[in-house]
Amino acid sequence: MSFVDLSFIPFFACMFLLIRALPWSLGRWLLIGGSYFFYGAAHPWYCLLLGASTVVDYWAAIQISDAATSSRRKLFLVVSVVTNMSMLCVVKYSHFVADNLNVIFRSFNDQLIDLPDWVLPAGISFYTFQTMCYTIEVYRGRWDATRDLATFAQYVAFFPQLMAGPIERPSQLIPQLAVKQPVTLSDLESGFQRILWGVVKKVVFADRLAIVADEVYLRSADASGSQLIVGTLCFAFQIYLDFSAYTDIAIGIARMLGVRLSENFDWPFFSKNPSEFWNRWHMTLSRWFRDYVYLPLGGRPLVKLFQLIGVMTLIGLWHGAAWNYVLFGLVWGVSMAFYNFVRGWGFRGRPLFGHQWWTKPIAILMCFVFLNITLVLFRSPDLETARNVYMGLFSQWGPWPYFYNFHLALLAFVGTVFVVRGLRRKHEPISLNPFWRAAFWSFLILLIIYGAVDQTQPYIYFKF
Repeated sequence: MSFVDLSFIPFFACMFLLIRALPWSLGRWLLIGGSYFFYGAAHPWYCLLLGASTVVDYWAAIQISDAATSSRRKLFLVVSVVTNMSMLCVVKYSHFVADNLNVIFRSFNDQLIDLPDWVLPAGISFYTFQTMCYTIEVYRGRWDATRDLATFAQYVAFFPQLMAGPIERPSQLIPQLAVKQPVTLSDLESGFQRILWGVVKKVVFADRLAIVADEVYLRSADASGSQLIVGTLCFAFQIYLDFSAYTDIAIGIARMLGVRLSENFDWPFFSKNPSEFWNRWHMTLSRWFRDYVYLPLGGRPLVKLFQLIGVMTLIGLWHGAAWNYVLFGLVWGVSMAFYNFVRGWGFRGRPLFGHQWWTKPIAILMCFVFLNITLVLFRSPDLETARNVYMGLFSQWGPWPYFYNFHLALLAFVGTVFVVRGLRRKHEPISLNPFWRAAFWSFLILLIIYGAVDQTQPYIYFKF
């Protein structure tokens, strides 16, 4: 089930009404059951992995909290991390490892590894990292183990952010799920407007820009340089609008249930350098790797640069089990390490482009161009396609079919709206009086009805 499926409307309406009507002793179990139904609607076996991760980390955290020695605490932390990472690696990376081993075995004419096909559970990387975050926080003494299984099950399976985040810390989400939260009229209005805006971003803009991006990359070997540039720009806005739309809807749904989720984006296309981009894009994932991988490594400043490259390579691998994702993370890691080195060596922590008003647009443009260059790796299904795109970018700038003109105009419109809206850099909806608020909502609803694509696409980050 997806937020933009028509079946989600009655599902959420029933969940909302029943949760508000029932006492929390029953409502929280309804929330758990509804979350599992939402997650397992397509493939019920998804729920087995979700339940296993919940039970293991619930038990491991209690053992960590009750352990009398540091070695015993560390033992159960290892149990939690190894269990979660094993499940993640088996379902997400085993075919990647097998395919690469088969390449090696073919050179020796040895027997090849043959694994059965299975569907990757949507969002497994998200809830796996969230449950590991919980046990790590308990191990570090920053959070007390939750003794109530229902509360912890809600934390793991809370359906608005289950499949694509934000990745929440226990201190942020568990207290809100432990008791029934009050819901004000302001919460309902703000949540509803955030949902509408997210749906517009997804079905009107993101999925329409995907038409050009998909066609260009499907025939990347024959596309001209101008087509590849337009296709890559369309994908840049598509992936931002697609992922941020999910976040908008998730935050809006949670807000209507009385729960506040973390923001996951801070207008990343306005970043002035590689490090700033990852502080604005998928912020909860960046903080996870910073707090639980990068900072614990320690090391001297020069060593930290190589550690940064390694961590960013892991972030690339987190996105997908393919070499193009690994290379995507590696390129960003090298660029961030180079930027941090040059900034610390010659500028003593000051921005490379200074604080003058005219230098900031140049820095933003350079960062955006670099982003699009790396997104070729992210969008390409394999390295061969990425090679074709990079070579084609410098080929003849030939014409494209007429309907590209419409999507190029749409891209310009989206970019303009993005710039105007982004200058405010606020996540709260625009404040309007009741009349104009109703008019604005009506406009968004009509835009969804008449402007949505005929066939919506799955959220891009569901496959991660």
